[in-house]
Amino acid sequence: MTDGSVDDLVCPVCRELWPPDYWQCPNDAANLVHPDSESNIEGGPGAVAASPQPLQPSANAWQLSVQGGGTLLVPAGETVVLGRSADLASSPLFAPFDAVSRFHCTVSALADRLQVCDADSTNGTFVNNERLAPNALHDVGPDDVLRLGSKVVISVLLIADDDARRQPAKEGST
Repeated sequence: MTDGSVDDLVCPVCRELWPPDYWQCPNDAANLVHPDSESNIEGGPGAVAASPQPLQPSANAWQLSVQGGGTLLVPAGETVVLGRSADLASSPLFAPFDAVSRFHCTVSALADRLQVCDADSTNGTFVNNERLAPNALHDVGPDDVLRLGSKVVISVLLIADDDARRQPAKEGST
């Protein structure tokens, strides 16, 4: 956090200011924006081309199951960063995988889909075996397969608010 320089960026979630060399809020993993324009950063290592749609509150959650690893639950309305950095809550899932970057991608959970943004990772982020353009938002649904790098397959499961409707991801391979 800073004292309020002209070049500072603001987190659209917690509204705290951060220096221009940050691209993502350390508090909530939201992409930082310029306070005057409220548009996303242009350039920089984690810049995003378009702002994510507002997250709709819901009791739905998304379960991300790493093949050969554990699971991560992302409630609708929250954003998480997937990567190997020890600073991330997701790091225990991805630390064993060298193909995953320290800050690989962000995942924003909406009520009916995920929005994934590759953070210009070295080995790429894929949906249904199609490489995503870096720094751009991509929708991922419950029938899609997410892959980080060449080997880390993540099954996507929507858990409805009543937990009665579960939609497993397609079985996929790398």
